[in-house]
Amino acid sequence: MRYIYITIRYFGLRFKCPCCDGCFRKFLFFGAKPRPNARCPRCGSLERHRLLWLYLRNKINFFSDHLKVLDIAPIHFFQKKCKKLKNLDYISADISSPIAMIKMDITDINLHDNQFDCIICYHVLEHILDDEKAMRELFRVLKPGGWAILQ
Repeated sequence: MRYIYITIRYFGLRFKCPCCDGCFRKFLFFGAKPRPNARCPRCGSLERHRLLWLYLRNKINFFSDHLKVLDIAPIHFFQKKCKKLKNLDYISADISSPIAMIKMDITDINLHDNQFDCIICYHVLEHILDDEKAMRELFRVLKPGGWAILQ
């Protein structure tokens, strides 16, 4: 019900969210130092999430090829959409997030080598003390020829 109210309240044609396809007159303020037009009123995506979604949609094979995907520290709307895509074998992981499918420390990944076609680790590594160890672990579980987005 809340989303219907917000969608109606902010409806307009100035901004379109590529993540939820909503059209709005403006996006919401967001951040410690609030940024205007940062957060989508419907799905909650931020600028960086919309950029990721556009890149995956327009520049690579994410929505067409069959891919086994590991998503570290999942974003709610992104996980919800990825779980519905028939071409993805999607797994999310996090050390503490309640929405992650598995609990996992990325500096000690308890998964087999060469398992994933794609890894998304978006805005996570800056929070990891031993980020080099985490990147080695991510590379270990990535299939040869696979790709990762590490930002």
